[in-house]
Amino acid sequence: DGSAGYIGGVRQKILTAWFAGVDVFFIPNLDDGYYYDNYVEALRVCEDVGIDPEGWLVGVESFQDVVDWLLARED
Repeated sequence: DGSAGYIGGVRQKILTAWFAGVDVFFIPNLDDGYYYDNYVEALRVCEDVGIDPEGWLVGVESFQDVVDWLLARED
């Protein structure tokens, strides 16, 4: 249905992506009452290790959010 869902291993994924030089990291932002939000956890990881998430870490609720984000940056 195109909606984003929970992922595991957020800490490892964030660190691997950062140290591999990934330009942008899309992560589920499940702001709908879940007890665990991947985006919030990713922000904690960034804070713990000194990564600035601005412009790099992008919380999404759906595939359409990803498409919209990419199209907004198209030159």
